[in-house]
Amino acid sequence: MVEKERVCVTGGGGYQASWLIKLLLSKGYMVHASVRDPENLQLFKADLLDYDGLFAAIQGCNGIEIIEPAVTARRLVIVSSISAVMYNSNWPKGQPMDEFCWSDKESCQTTKYGTYSWYYVSKTIAESQALEYAKNTGLEVVTVCPSIIIGPMLQSTMNASSLFIYLMLKDVRDMAEALLLVYEKPEAEGRYICSSYRIMAKSH
Repeated sequence: MVEKERVCVTGGGGYQASWLIKLLLSKGYMVHASVRDPENLQLFKADLLDYDGLFAAIQGCNGIEIIEPAVTARRLVIVSSISAVMYNSNWPKGQPMDEFCWSDKESCQTTKYGTYSWYYVSKTIAESQALEYAKNTGLEVVTVCPSIIIGPMLQSTMNASSLFIYLMLKDVRDMAEALLLVYEKPEAEGRYICSSYRIMAKSH
C-alpha cells in the first residue's frame, strides 16, 4: 500500500486551518493537526455494513492508535499577514506594494491603530526570521501574507476575531487553495501576498 503524503497543520481548530484541513483531505493527503482542546472531537473508523464498528462509534471507546510521526519536514508553509507588508513609509507613493515590500517598525508604531501596532511588528519579525532561518538551514519555507479572510464557517460558533474578519474581504477557500499551491509547487519560494485588491503606499 502506498503511503499517503503527510501534512501537519498547526492550530487545527482555527477558522483558516479548518478549511485547509478539509481541502487537504479532499486532495488525498494524510493530515496531522494540532488543536488546543481535542477532548471535544472523536473520530472512529466504521463502515455502514460493519455492525461492530458502528456500535463502537455510537457508544464511544477508550482505544488510542499512535501513529509514528515523520522524522523530517520537506516544506514549511507559514501564514503571515498583510500587515507585514503594508506599513512602510519609505515605499514609493503610488507604486503597488509587492512581495519585496516589508513593514518597518517605525511605520508600524505610527499607525492609528494603537496597541495593534505591536501585532504588525510581531508578524513582520516572525516572518522575516522564518525566511532567514530557511536560508541558513536549507529548509524549504514559503510564507503567505493574506489580507482579511472571510468565508463560510465550518465551526458551529463564531469568535470575536472571526466576526471582525467577516466585516472585511478575503475568501477562506481562496486562501486554502493558495496555501496548498505554494506547498505543492516546487518553484514556489519566498513570500506571496494573498489579497483580493492591490495595496498602495499611503499615509497611516
